[in-house]
Amino acid sequence: MEHEMSQLEQWQLTAEAAELYERYPATYILGPWAPLLIDAACLILGERVLDLACGTGLVARIGAQRVGPAGRVVGVDLNPGMIAVAQSLPAVVGAPVEWLERSAVDLRLPSADFDVVFCQQGLQFFPDRLVALREMRRVLKPGGRLALSVWTGVGPYHGAVGEVLDRCIGNAVATKFCASRQVPSRAEPSYGALQPKRAFPMWRFASGGSTFACRV
Repeated sequence: MEHEMSQLEQWQLTAEAAELYERYPATYILGPWAPLLIDAACLILGERVLDLACGTGLVARIGAQRVGPAGRVVGVDLNPGMIAVAQSLPAVVGAPVEWLERSAVDLRLPSADFDVVFCQQGLQFFPDRLVALREMRRVLKPGGRLALSVWTGVGPYHGAVGEVLDRCIGNAVATKFCASRQVPSRAEPSYGALQPKRAFPMWRFASGGSTFACRV
């Protein structure tokens, strides 16, 4: 239990940090990818959508527009600061969005309740990916779709952050930051512990190895 709590605490952000996340990474780094993830799931009007590890709600808000007023969207994040920022942003025209502070490994949501589950850049950080995937599958309706986006390696963003950490805090922290984000090469798109072609029947697998969607 103590180990589990320490894993959860490392992802807690201050309110200011969550606001900065929305202003910079969510807008300039994750923002351009979000529509591609949404497109992979082929949302239709009236569907029920879960955005897991929603952060400040980028994917959830786009999804709400796509499914329209007859749909439903739930955004879940472990961090109360992220949820607070998501709730503070202007509502979009489309489905209402419910924001919940929950863990990916214990969603406490009804089974077979969603048509689509999204997770943009969250799976690789979960303390138990297999349990999180089981939770995603549990809350999906039969034939529902799962759309994931994960890092395929340490890119320019992580490299730049690592250099700043090295200068300001020390090499040990910078090395740990980059090493914790290493995943297998593009030659075998296994996404860390996840083997998508073995875990689920594939529905769509985008080129580049960073985004895929499947039916369950």
